[in-house]
Amino acid sequence: MFYIQLWKKETIALLFLLAVVLWQGSQHTTKASHTLETQPQRGGVGISITIEGGGASSVPQLDQPSQKGGGGPGVSAIPAPATVVLKGFSYPEALVTFLKNGATIGNTLSDKNGVFEKTIETDPGISTFGIWGKDQLGINSQTTNITISLISGTKTTVSNVVLSPTISADKNAVTQGKKITIFGSATPKSDVRIFNNYSPGQLLAPIKAEENGHWEYVLETLELQAGEYSLKVNSQLEVLGLISAFSSDVLFNVERKSCFGSDLNNDGKIDTADFSILMFYWNKPLPKTRDVSVNSCVDTDDDGFVSLADFSVMMYKWTG
Repeated sequence: MFYIQLWKKETIALLFLLAVVLWQGSQHTTKASHTLETQPQRGGVGISITIEGGGASSVPQLDQPSQKGGGGPGVSAIPAPATVVLKGFSYPEALVTFLKNGATIGNTLSDKNGVFEKTIETDPGISTFGIWGKDQLGINSQTTNITISLISGTKTTVSNVVLSPTISADKNAVTQGKKITIFGSATPKSDVRIFNNYSPGQLLAPIKAEENGHWEYVLETLELQAGEYSLKVNSQLEVLGLISAFSSDVLFNVERKSCFGSDLNNDGKIDTADFSILMFYWNKPLPKTRDVSVNSCVDTDDDGFVSLADFSVMMYKWTG
């Protein structure tokens, strides 16, 4: 009986010792450096987050003496700050602005390759950091927002952030058959892809951004009906496999062309100049003449084809 009781006491002691060892091991683990890779954030595809450190979680601070009654100063602990490093890709020599919970906290200039980096010390806790850039054309990108939980005494690095391309247009209204130029900036040598609201299934060949980050696309409007349209873009860094968020939408109107019968050049006369225009489009269906600025008024009977009927109308109204 005595041996059984002694065995129980030794077992309890061993279990207690094992619990203490495990607890110390867990404490040591939380203080050691560690790395955490996250899934891509909504600001783009490929963003990664790394967390390092985890030493002292608070800093002792002397309390001020109480104004009521005696007693000396006490000691209280305040959380150690957290460090955040935000880095990624924008446009060459762009002004990159950083936000925390909607408030501006600093900015920096990207280098000639569009690379930027910013180190910030801040309070621990859950925060949303925003990043946006202004290119050399004076156009702003969309804001990329990343929400992270910051741990006291750690260094959190948010890398591979690709800012959305900037986008603008040379005009906000165009007559059917005329061209409109869409342009902006992206990370140098990235592939800029164009998306539209009128033919979602239409895939346009990507545009390669130049060394200075500029990109440009000339849009034909021949096949567009009168109305309002929009375009947006994103960019892909092919070598790194990173994709940016979408740009803002650029809006433009396509206006129906005003026609004056067979007076195709609108000079008040129907003569050989108008006849030359008609002959240029003779026996050509208008949708196939994509490489020139089409005078859609040449199809006077509106059947989609320039033929004898249009010639007859012109001869009837001929002024010479």
